Amino acid sequence: MNATVVIPTYWAGDDACANAPGTYDHSTRLNADNPELDRCLASLEQVRDIPRIILLVVCPVSATVDVSLHVREIVDAHPTLKVTVVTNTQASRIADRVAQIAPKGSGECVSLRGYGAIRNMGLACAAVLGHDAVIFLDDDETVIDADFMKRATYALGQQTRQGLPILVKSGYFYDRDGSPLAPTDKAGICHRWWTKRIEFNRWMKKALSGTRISRSNYVCGGLMALHARAFTRVAFDPFITRGEDLDYLFNMRMFGYDVWFDNEWTVRHLPPESEKRSPRFMQDVY
Repeated sequence: MNATVVIPTYWAGDDACANAPGTYDHSTRLNADNPELDRCLASLEQVRDIPRIILLVVCPVSATVDVSLHVREIVDAHPTLKVTVVTNTQASRIADRVAQIAPKGSGECVSLRGYGAIRNMGLACAAVLGHDAVIFLDDDETVIDADFMKRATYALGQQTRQGLPILVKSGYFYDRDGSPLAPTDKAGICHRWWTKRIEFNRWMKKALSGTRISRSNYVCGGLMALHARAFTRVAFDPFITRGEDLDYLFNMRMFGYDVWFDNEWTVRHLPPESEKRSPRFMQDVY
């Protein structure tokens, strides 16, 4: 299996862009101390047999040059990693070529704008470079296991005892407190009832106590493995604002496939503090 790790990294051109209600959960400022991407790449240096990393640099078009230079500086600080950087410049060429091959596609199906289209861009880049498996990781996560790739590709492309193909699987993450469960102590519809945290925790406890690979009702887009037999047939929806990972599970089921959960594949999630919740909630509603 020729796998690659795909990491979308989100950057703001300036403080005004970083503070504006946007499409993404968070964007790193150019002048940020200890950016999440640097921490993520540092954690990958310990991984055995780490393959090529495809870095999708998401930023305003006007900030492409400055952000690209800064990202390249971060990448250069980790010389043991083989990193392919994809900025708006390279992405526009890929999008144009995809439009030529599939002229009937509507909207930005493959792009560095919008969660679903960004995931599709990662899949397209992986295909262009000859990879038959994609491991999605987010830049605000850290890898905590030297056998990360071994766990990531475990069972991928194989079949269950019932003959069902395992073409997409998800792991899970520990939060800052070392818990794999969602907090349920926050009040308000956008925290407790809308996000279904209690129901999620019931499902997670059962999945963690069962067999290693089980049929999943959950997907962590920041820890997700896709075999080419899946991503050459099923794409991410570029038109939804959030939740493209769980939506991919729905898409797989509509095509007659399952998504699987691996309870031995995990990372640590260390997102920056977010003060503005209402734009995110409105995107969820949409």
